[in-house]
Amino acid sequence: MAEGLQHATITVCGIEIAGAVDDRYFQQCVADRDLFEPAVAVAALTLPENAVVVDCGASIGMVTSAVGRRFPDARITAFEASPAVLPSTKATFEHNGVFPKLVTSAVGAEPGERSFYVDGNGSGWGFLNEETGGHTVPVVTLDDELADLDRLDLLKLDIEGGELSALRGAASTIARLRPTLVVELNPFVLWRWGRTFPQDLLAWIENAYPHLAAIDMTGTVTSLPDHDAVMELLYRLGVHGGLADIAATTEPLELTTTDFAPMVPISDAPRPPATRGIQRRLRDAAKALLARP
Repeated sequence: MAEGLQHATITVCGIEIAGAVDDRYFQQCVADRDLFEPAVAVAALTLPENAVVVDCGASIGMVTSAVGRRFPDARITAFEASPAVLPSTKATFEHNGVFPKLVTSAVGAEPGERSFYVDGNGSGWGFLNEETGGHTVPVVTLDDELADLDRLDLLKLDIEGGELSALRGAASTIARLRPTLVVELNPFVLWRWGRTFPQDLLAWIENAYPHLAAIDMTGTVTSLPDHDAVMELLYRLGVHGGLADIAATTEPLELTTTDFAPMVPISDAPRPPATRGIQRRLRDAAKALLARP
């Protein structure tokens, strides 16, 4: 085990993750133990054994390791830019016997360098942002990095508000290889850190893919067959809070809530409510969304 790190077994796929003792994100994962990761669930139910997978926002290595354990013959490329989290990322990969290609760069619409803020609250919450400053990290586009691929089965994006920028930098790859997308939709994070309206992220995905579905953290699947359904989802997230992962495919995604049921942990422990401050910010974000054409 790497110096200063501890391990904990997480039943996202029976994997063991590594993290720093003072890392609140890691400790949250340890406390929850049973985690539902939509990207892992979609992969387990849809990918071929020799899948080609790209994980943007690998964090402490949970999703990549879970997919790699499930699909030993998969080819996985993991992107993680945070210098603070990389020791945990590498330790998690090594402990699980998963050895993806690890790219220590951020992904965006254009190559270059940008400021990356390392959130002191935990490794899972770092983000690109010029306003807050921080470490300077290299930024690459997925079109450049994946130009040699002739197949891509799954592209997962969870990069704390930078999802739309990353998709714009992957437009040619997506048009060429048509991977299944699993993209986090977190309205608060998109605006607060990415300065992105969530409807703009969804509009990009709608224009690129004919079939969309939302998967929340309880494993509930909501089909998004048209723009009205997309706007209803935005309204619910804005008013009630929370987040969802958007799965987008070229063919109808034949997955339902029942498919995910065995993967969703059942806990009798009550979840703490959102703080009033967060609720107020979410209400303000919802008002802004509804007021914007």
